[in-house]
Amino acid sequence: MRKATVKTVSGDQFGTEVTPVAFAVINDIGGLMSKTTAKAKKLYKKNSDLWDGSSNVLSHPTHNKIYCKSGGELTDVAAQQLYDAGLLREPDVDTLWRALASESKTTRTILRAGRSIVPRPVKRRPGSEWALFRRLFAR
Repeated sequence: MRKATVKTVSGDQFGTEVTPVAFAVINDIGGLMSKTTAKAKKLYKKNSDLWDGSSNVLSHPTHNKIYCKSGGELTDVAAQQLYDAGLLREPDVDTLWRALASESKTTRTILRAGRSIVPRPVKRRPGSEWALFRRLFAR
């Protein structure tokens, strides 16, 4: 697993600890597979429904940092891992896209308003860190 370095642009905190789903996608999972990468690897035709909710999700081009340039994780696998970690309510792709869209929109709205985001603790289910660890390293 490769840890990604998250750079904030002009105070935009998408992908940092303030956005727990995006942060986990980038740092714990290693990024998502983009639709373009899936097409290049000939995975898109069989799994096109995994990207159905991805259009217009991110509210700024710099938020594309959730995608891994060297491949990344399929969105259904990432959704299950985030659910196991206690970051999603349901282990499905639509829930993942809605969570990322919400975090992206919130960070841009707060940035435009000139306010700062104060991170709040994320409630995780007991043992969720161990479940995520096992899932990531059981390959």
